[in-house]
Amino acid sequence: MVLSPTGRLLFEILRFDADAFWLLSRRQLHNRDVVLEAVRSNSHCMRFVTARARMDKDFTMAAASVNGFAIQYAGDAIKADKQVVLVAVSQRGMSLEHAHVDFRWDPEVVLAAVQQDAKALRIAGADLRLDREYLIKVAKCNGLAVQHMLISFWSDEDIIFEAVKQNGMALEFAYCVPTPRYKSIALEAVRMNGLSLQFASELRCDPDVVSAALQQNPAAEKFIKRQWHYAAAARTCEQHASGLKRIRQGQVEAPCAGHRDVIFS
Repeated sequence: MVLSPTGRLLFEILRFDADAFWLLSRRQLHNRDVVLEAVRSNSHCMRFVTARARMDKDFTMAAASVNGFAIQYAGDAIKADKQVVLVAVSQRGMSLEHAHVDFRWDPEVVLAAVQQDAKALRIAGADLRLDREYLIKVAKCNGLAVQHMLISFWSDEDIIFEAVKQNGMALEFAYCVPTPRYKSIALEAVRMNGLSLQFASELRCDPDVVSAALQQNPAAEKFIKRQWHYAAAARTCEQHASGLKRIRQGQVEAPCAGHRDVIFS
């Protein structure tokens, strides 16, 4: 929709004050596209729409597709319509809070909401939040949803592994005991996002984990544990010492002419 400078200014005002809706002209108030654009700017504009429009499934679905929170002003029958609710939560995950309460126990709706906004898991029904197999699906869908799971699941290596595969930064919420499996989790995390090295605990000085993190993002260097630098320096010294020993034994030539005489004079 093409807007005049005045129209753009009005919709900018609507973002902060839904009451500006009444500044629209009578002609604009009867224009579906203009009203939907107003709802896109501010979901609270939906409360000024006629009751008939708020009970209309097609209009409400269109409104929910541009601003999921618009569903809070829909009629009860619309809030109980799964098709409309799926559109709303796919656009704004937290709009699940305004849908019919039964949808908090609907696996498909909750998954769609969490995929859009990890915080939506807080609204899910207790049965889903305690279902380990379901939470593994949630972790695959949005790794950061781990932070909104019960703390008892933060030490579940299967859930954490799926979470870091989707978003490496989910490693922050891993309460896993350092085990061979934990190292594979950390490796998966840093391969996805090198900056997740900051959450790798003692593995921040593990050569494999550090190398993978630096390869994915060189900026991860600031999270390397000091011991790693010491170990790297020690390895370098060992390599140099080994090289000098081989030169002394005549196994390899000195790097440049006369260098051996200078070193061993």
